[in-house]
Amino acid sequence: MPFLDDSAIVSSNSNIITSQDIPASPIIGDIWNEIDSENNLIQKWNYLSRNNNNAWMGEVQDFPFPDVSMSQSQIYQLNWRFNYFIKSFYGSYYSNSAMPSNGFLTRRLMLGNRSNLISSNLIAPILFAGKAATINDTIRTTVNVLVTTAEINNEITPTKINLLGNYPASSGSFTVSINNYFVSSGFSYQLVRK
Repeated sequence: MPFLDDSAIVSSNSNIITSQDIPASPIIGDIWNEIDSENNLIQKWNYLSRNNNNAWMGEVQDFPFPDVSMSQSQIYQLNWRFNYFIKSFYGSYYSNSAMPSNGFLTRRLMLGNRSNLISSNLIAPILFAGKAATINDTIRTTVNVLVTTAEINNEITPTKINLLGNYPASSGSFTVSINNYFVSSGFSYQLVRK
């Protein structure tokens, strides 16, 4: 996964193009309104440069994982027709129970396949430690990583990495009562046209 920064160079000569076909010879800052055969907007793309990688990128979107107890993992199935530029990973913490001073709760954004999330494919963690009862807290971690997807076709063993998921972890004396703690999380991303 190459690291990409979040800077984009925009030219004063930028164009706004509305078409079904991908524009030939785009310049940084061009905007392409991709339409279908009935002139309905499919996606608005921006031609951007990030660390000398030029690509048509969609607008920033958020995917909040559904609220569940801290003990549960969750997954998001990536669409193999696009790559994903993961911009940030964020989470919110709440509990009626005070967290021990030596304890922490973390969620980790990881890549995986249809079988599981793969711990070596950590993208970003968020960590809450030593929180008092009834405290609300929010953390947002900048990620800026390009995730490349692959088509899954007739695989007996699912090996293609096309899942993003949040995986819980904990430490300290509250580990056995992890269901008393809630950390909701989500990520922001841009679709990247292949």
